[in-house]
Amino acid sequence: MKPKLLNLISATSILLLVTVSQPGAQTPQRDNRPRTASVSGRVTIGGAPAANVSLMIVEINQVMGVERLGMVQSTPTKDLIEIGARTDAAGRYRVAGLAAGTYWIRVTSKDYVLANVAYDLEPAKRVTLDEGEAREDVDLSLARGGAIAGRVTNAEGNPLIGASVKLFLVTRRDGRTDYSEFGNQSPQMSHTDERGVYRTHGLPAGRYIVSAGGESDQARRSANDYKRTYFGDTTSLEKATIIEVKEGSETVDVDIKLGGVRKTYEALGRLIEADTGKPIPQAYVGCYGYGKGDGEQNRAREAIRVNSITDSQGNFRLAGLIPGKYRMSYSIPLEDNEYYNDQTEYEIVDDNIEGLEIKAKRGAIVSGVAEIEGAADPKLQSLLFARGSFRVEHIQMEERGYFGQGLSIKKIEPNGQFGISGLPSGRIWFRANEWQVKGLQVSRVEHNGVEVKDGIEVSRGEQITGVRVVFTQARGVIRGQVKFAGVLPENAETRVVVTPVIEGDTSSGKGYSPGETSTTADDRGRFVIEGLLPGKYQMNAQVYLRVGRGGLKNGGEIGSPIQRVVVTNGAETTVELTLEKRK
Repeated sequence: MKPKLLNLISATSILLLVTVSQPGAQTPQRDNRPRTASVSGRVTIGGAPAANVSLMIVEINQVMGVERLGMVQSTPTKDLIEIGARTDAAGRYRVAGLAAGTYWIRVTSKDYVLANVAYDLEPAKRVTLDEGEAREDVDLSLARGGAIAGRVTNAEGNPLIGASVKLFLVTRRDGRTDYSEFGNQSPQMSHTDERGVYRTHGLPAGRYIVSAGGESDQARRSANDYKRTYFGDTTSLEKATIIEVKEGSETVDVDIKLGGVRKTYEALGRLIEADTGKPIPQAYVGCYGYGKGDGEQNRAREAIRVNSITDSQGNFRLAGLIPGKYRMSYSIPLEDNEYYNDQTEYEIVDDNIEGLEIKAKRGAIVSGVAEIEGAADPKLQSLLFARGSFRVEHIQMEERGYFGQGLSIKKIEPNGQFGISGLPSGRIWFRANEWQVKGLQVSRVEHNGVEVKDGIEVSRGEQITGVRVVFTQARGVIRGQVKFAGVLPENAETRVVVTPVIEGDTSSGKGYSPGETSTTADDRGRFVIEGLLPGKYQMNAQVYLRVGRGGLKNGGEIGSPIQRVVVTNGAETTVELTLEKRK
């Protein structure tokens, strides 16, 4: 491998402002929000002004407490703002004409990283603007990222196209060596091209190992069938050659030659109706599990996902499996699937498995009517009576507790009549899909005219009619402030979670509530949670850490104690949460 310096040249400074209106699932009304806010700052590289650096200022849309960029961008009342800018000769930028909201200010080039940050983090800052605010000094201190490049070939020296290339950042903590997968890679950087060549750039200074092959998800089969091999001609993560990446450097000739083709196995079986034994044709059968890895690579288990379609006799063949434990399930590509199956588990050891049998059981059918109680926005009425507007939260009791899943209501008539089938035995609740009908909440559920507060019990093959799901336009608001006496990490985000308080015994699962709501506090610790029904809630704040370009992981050690509040419809409740370091 040969180190060399990257040559990054700044062009003449220009300023470019472009407003982009992102399309959404619905046609939004005219966005009449006042655009009186602005943001400005300075970008430096190695402490010197960075001229002609391209930036994007992107408004954040929060959907169920999760920040979405490029998804569900429009709402019925506003177009989310996206503006591009470039720094001037002094490295400064200023963007005006912004509406009040939360924005990411991010560097578009993947050649830069945040300075003095020894972990995988996108070069960006999050800022919240009030109406009419002129926010200054939103600065970005950058460094030139390093790069690693090489070629992936087979034992004969032929290039492998589409081979998955993974980088692991090697760090020492508490006397042990940690290997964390570097997630700040685009698909172009993480797979080889038609020459078998890859190049990953925008790497913070640090120690890395590189591997290729062994993937069974996205890479082409020519690369999948090989054992995962690390630079240094080994299949052991611990024995891989470590590459020292320095600021602005590029290490080339990090070539990986994949050895012998790994042996894979098949699982063969049949999908049938449990009650009649009849085959089910043209159904999707899938399995998911973790391979045991290759030799000393056991500490980095490989996720495996394989699918098949049953033939006219219900037969399926799942190929490309490596030794490991798997679970099988199936789905039928129909609007109304009457069946479900208990997940079938099996293990691949050193041979194919034949004679597997998946028994599709006829599930429960639930039907009824959905309606909005009281005066409501007519647009909410039309949104509610649309495919996927609300869902069933299904809970199955198991020996170790309960297993939950959400199933969207796919079929609903213009008059609110709905139905869902294929439900296993268990207990069900109903919940609005907030990203589609924001502001509506289920206020009560009735069965044959009687209110049910702890869900509806369903049994396999049962037909339940007379269900009435009543929605209310929820207008309760919690507005608050998160405080912390110390200094949070550069990549910290604070999530606030609010959950309805369910009185009574919850050990049986009857007190289970699927009504959790969350949001992200802004860079000043402020937050607002809207669309809450009146009642008692418990809430707390938890610090998460941003990783890569959009990833988030639990910070673990910093959070607030649980606090109880009472919400009134149409009123605002004020709360203060104090973060503490947990012992």
